Amino acid sequence: MASPVYRAEIAPARRLAVRLKRELGAPGLAIAVSVGGETVWLELCGYADRASERPVTWTTRFRVGSVSKTLTATVAARLVQRGTLDSTLRSSYVKSFPRKRGVVSVRRLLAHTAGIRHYRGAEALSTSRYRSVSDAIRVFAADPLLVEPGTRYGYSRARRR
Repeated sequence: MASPVYRAEIAPARRLAVRLKRELGAPGLAIAVSVGGETVWLELCGYADRASERPVTWTTRFRVGSVSKTLTATVAARLVQRGTLDSTLRSSYVKSFPRKRGVVSVRRLLAHTAGIRHYRGAEALSTSRYRSVSDAIRVFAADPLLVEPGTRYGYSRARRR
């Protein structure tokens, strides 16, 4: 389904999506674009499971990976506008987050200065589905922080020096 109003913009985006799917070797994708709360483009492409040739459907679940960074940044920007972002993670958002030395704030998490380590080994390839944020953070919860929060930048796979 594509809105006639956006047809001129959707046509090159559709070609780009198909090309990127091919170049990246992605088995399938789903695209939905909304403008002002109205869905103007819906598209499915490829397989949810290549081996069985099961096509992507609107109920196919995808790992979001780095796509979630854009969504997180959008929510964070809204919280900054409201003046509520710099709360501690433990007291305001994830009460089950264990006490750590220093203040692990949401702002520091977003700035990659909270001192929390990156995934180790196969952790980054996990296909586990977590029922809650508390379940998801168990991967890191028992580990000490790499540095005192707010003292050092460390993005993802960056190595400590």
